[in-house]
Amino acid sequence: MYKDNNFICLWNPSTRKRNIIPSKSFHGKPSRSVYGFCSNAYVKDYEVVEISLFLKRESEVTFYSLRRNSWQRIQVFPYAIRTGRGGVIINGALHWKAHRSRKNGLLQSFESVIIAYDAGGESFREVPYPDHLIRSPCGLRVAT
Repeated sequence: MYKDNNFICLWNPSTRKRNIIPSKSFHGKPSRSVYGFCSNAYVKDYEVVEISLFLKRESEVTFYSLRRNSWQRIQVFPYAIRTGRGGVIINGALHWKAHRSRKNGLLQSFESVIIAYDAGGESFREVPYPDHLIRSPCGLRVAT
């Protein structure tokens, strides 16, 4: 997968075929985006997932269906992803290390979480951290 300002290019090295995916025109230009690529076995489709991170509002998630040849917005995303790494597929779902904001009165803190995108349900879920890393998740990576 290659991303440019105007399009995303998917290339299959075994067939030497490529798909040019047009840019989407949803709610403004994000400050940055992270991507993932996965298959949706339920409908025999492939999806490009984009998590758009904005400075002054919540992040949002869109996905591009190769079968439908269109972008869809699926949800507001209450997490921040601090890395430019793409999602990693584990057990059929895309995973990212993320941070969730927690407010306690006037104080705000961030809790590290692992999130997973389930293509079949077009939704996210949190994956529990391993018990011994809950207090110190600084060195955790979803994959290297």
